[in-house]
Amino acid sequence: MGKKAEQDNFNDVKAAISRLAKSEILVGVPADETARGEDITNAQIGYVSEYGEPEENIPARPWLKPGIEAAQGQINKRLDAAANAALNGDDRRVKQQMNGAGQAAVTSIKGRITAGIEPELASYTISERQRIGALGTTPLIRTGAFLNSITYVLVK
Repeated sequence: MGKKAEQDNFNDVKAAISRLAKSEILVGVPADETARGEDITNAQIGYVSEYGEPEENIPARPWLKPGIEAAQGQINKRLDAAANAALNGDDRRVKQQMNGAGQAAVTSIKGRITAGIEPELASYTISERQRIGALGTTPLIRTGAFLNSITYVLVK
């Protein structure tokens, strides 16, 4: 029987694991994203919505943390697949799985918002929306700019 040559990919595996260990998935709204022609940024709207602003009579409507928590199983599967890919030295698959984890979080967050977050809008807020021609009554969705600004990035 002839000998079978095996490929040594230790360095590829080591490099892939190192890159994975130094990577993060950041999910939310970039601070420089406004796209609304107003003084307040989408990131500021997101922060105020997540935690509320009692002095302005704005209740908390958590959207980020609960959205991520709802997708945690899917995110964990993607991260496990990324770790396995790193163990095989497959950088392309690592990146693909990390991107999949980020997209799962974004999709879950957007789904939570479009389903409607408690508490409902105050009647005053609904009246103000109607006054300016915005007919929707779903919290955090008036023009869609905030919803469209939710994203993820992979950083090292």
